Amino acid sequence: MKFAANRKRLFRLKQEVMKLTGRSVETEPTVSSSAISNQIAVQTKTRTKNPAGPPPRSQFANLDWGETNCAHEEILFESDDLRGRWSSASGIWGGKMYICFGYGGAGAHSRRSDIIEVSSSTGNRFFGKSFNVKNDKRGHEPPSARQYSSCSSIASGLLLHAGRHGPAKVLNDTWLLSLPSAQWVKGSASDGPECFRHCSIPVGNGILVFFGLQRIGMGSPDSHPLNSS
Repeated sequence: MKFAANRKRLFRLKQEVMKLTGRSVETEPTVSSSAISNQIAVQTKTRTKNPAGPPPRSQFANLDWGETNCAHEEILFESDDLRGRWSSASGIWGGKMYICFGYGGAGAHSRRSDIIEVSSSTGNRFFGKSFNVKNDKRGHEPPSARQYSSCSSIASGLLLHAGRHGPAKVLNDTWLLSLPSAQWVKGSASDGPECFRHCSIPVGNGILVFFGLQRIGMGSPDSHPLNSS
């Protein structure tokens, strides 16, 4: 067995060291193969009982991707221009999904500034339509066209942050899509992190923005809390 052979080599090496240092040489202990087998069995049993080890494979046996009830052809859009979007932000509020900004559209290759509201129709079908949002009461222009924003659902609506208006134009503004009043509210904070392809999660009535890119090829390791009042 490899275990016994390694043991012999280690003992011989120890003998050579003891000769060079002038110490008495030990005799090689004899260990039966059954004792070695028992030792290996005990070690294996101990490792099996280790709670820090990986869980049994059977715990994950039932995890699998299921069939969706929302196939592409089952989402009915009021116009073809609402199809073919990517790099949008989306969030759920009041039982409806809101698809915000992004890139594309039917025959269009440009960044978008509009909102799509998706609600349930009949059966497993969903209906998507343009969602009209009123301008900020303080006279601010609505959000510029962008992609790669983040969107988090909070009590007063959807909080959207930053994104990219162009390859060299990374944004740092924050907007509240106030719901159900359907009105833009521009955040007062002007020194938010410039980022796109980032993530945000709701924390209380604000968000935590983390990671993403600050410019092409430059990632951000930071996180930034943003409170909404």
